[in-house]
Amino acid sequence: MTVLLVIVGVSACGGKSSSGVVAEVGSDEITKASVNHWMATLAGGDYYQLSHKHTVPAGLVSEPPNYPRCVSQLEVAAANAPIKRAPQTGVQLLQKCRQLYQALRTQAVAFLVNSQWLVNLAREEGVTASDAEVRKLYSEIKAREFPKQAELERFMAARRLSVADELSIVRLDVLAQKIEKKLTSGGKRALAKFTQAGKRWTAKASCKPGYVVEHCKQYVPHPTPLTQSASVLMEQVAATATGVCVNVEACGKQ
Repeated sequence: MTVLLVIVGVSACGGKSSSGVVAEVGSDEITKASVNHWMATLAGGDYYQLSHKHTVPAGLVSEPPNYPRCVSQLEVAAANAPIKRAPQTGVQLLQKCRQLYQALRTQAVAFLVNSQWLVNLAREEGVTASDAEVRKLYSEIKAREFPKQAELERFMAARRLSVADELSIVRLDVLAQKIEKKLTSGGKRALAKFTQAGKRWTAKASCKPGYVVEHCKQYVPHPTPLTQSASVLMEQVAATATGVCVNVEACGKQ
């Protein structure tokens, strides 16, 4: 679905019994398992869009990384491409896999931290999303964009999304809409209040080295990106599998 796909659901966060914690937002934990889940989901979504509705190769990215599997998947994708492009060496493919891992891990952690930050901020400001509101919006989106159940199932499978993932995403959308409404009606005073609350929750978000993203208290913005974006890298991977480069600039960077 197109609704709020820039924000990831929080169903994979939380729970003190989890191991491999890489970030905490207040008392809520983000684990390597949740990062692994959303790396695959985000890769599936990006690839689906950039490859014209193809399914991303399984195991392309994971937390922790499995570079031999990633290289093998890229080799298979290139070999099966309907249109052949200039082949890449094993070293080049390994470098691509390392870049994919870094970019998609950062993307997944950023989404998870941002989503939990938003939930806590909303709760503090008295903004909630009931199950009934979430189900209602989910049903409206499904009826509008996927009138046939088979279409929805194909879409979800290609993007590696579960219904629980989508409901989490929709819940965040409900919260975001309510916050926007409060900001619009409350003017500068409401904006100042939400800004201060946001800063408080950023101060409560702690991320381990290698997992530091925006809304972590350790975060320091860089003037220029350290690596290519996940979307650019996925465009390059899609071009390897399809033999067609839609974004010539992106493909020229590999």
